[in-house]
Amino acid sequence: PRPFVFDGLRPPRRRHAHGPWAARKHRLFPQRILVLALGLMVAPLPPAQGGFYRWVDEDGNVHYSDAIPPAYIEGERTEFSPQGLPVTRVPRAKTAEERRREVELQRLRGRQRRLLEELESADRMLLRTFRTESDLAMARDGKLAAVDASIQVARNRIQHQAQLLARLRTEAADMERLGRLVPERLREAIAKTASSIAQAETLIEGRDEHKRRIRGEYERDLQRFRELKGHAAGAEISLARDMEPVFHEVLPCADEAACDLLWRRSSDYIRERVAPGLQRRLDDRILVAQIPARDGGGRLVLSRISDAEGAGSSVFLELQCPLPRAGAHCRDEGILRTVEGFRPAVAPDG
Repeated sequence: PRPFVFDGLRPPRRRHAHGPWAARKHRLFPQRILVLALGLMVAPLPPAQGGFYRWVDEDGNVHYSDAIPPAYIEGERTEFSPQGLPVTRVPRAKTAEERRREVELQRLRGRQRRLLEELESADRMLLRTFRTESDLAMARDGKLAAVDASIQVARNRIQHQAQLLARLRTEAADMERLGRLVPERLREAIAKTASSIAQAETLIEGRDEHKRRIRGEYERDLQRFRELKGHAAGAEISLARDMEPVFHEVLPCADEAACDLLWRRSSDYIRERVAPGLQRRLDDRILVAQIPARDGGGRLVLSRISDAEGAGSSVFLELQCPLPRAGAHCRDEGILRTVEGFRPAVAPDG
């Protein structure tokens, strides 16, 4: 191939250095790079192009100069044009702890969003599954009937086992009156039968608790069904609207028992301040309180989220407002009082 020609001139051939000097030059190259990097680190921020900077020292004194000392480069600063107009504003560099809290906040918001999606999915499923309130009642009655049938089976078993236990104990008592030793086989049969009765009684208690949960779920589903159908006062909670977080509070729990108590306090606090028709709860993990449309919309989202390592949980409260009104806090004067009073009202340390 023909050699490269630039401006009609053939570039001279590059000669490769050999020997000790070439090796020394290669060793010096990284050192020169290091010296240059260190020089850039300690050099002051170069002056703005014909402008100047505004920066603040550690005592809070404001300075104006055409260069920023190296010690304050990580701090907040504003660059001005030669005409004195602000051009760019650079916030101070975040500390390691602030960066850690920011990462944790993003994790909490991601988990919260998944819970909101579950809540929205439950609403869609409710409307797809049931057409009328009578359909809801029929589904509840069917579940209760199935549980009652299992309870009746357990009661019949208890009755049968109780009769068997009475016969076994009578047999053992007769042997003791005759001065005979009760065989081990009979003792084991008595113990096994008594244990079977106790297990059946525990099963019935569990089934009764299941029936209470069914009735509670029915009441919540019926209330939500009426809200979605527009039969109840209050606006529908719209989880699909774009919201901007404007306030948040994170309360870590020492353990699960403490988190149970903290969750009850937190959810009671929100429920007492928001109309029942504007609330939506998903198990004991999330509570959404809608801000009325007349006050600009928005919502308070209270969620219980496990730690990243799974060792504990945190109660997370966030105020979310529609994007056009996010800066105005949804135009509701009572909202700020609610969120600002949250920690003092529910946290163990006040």
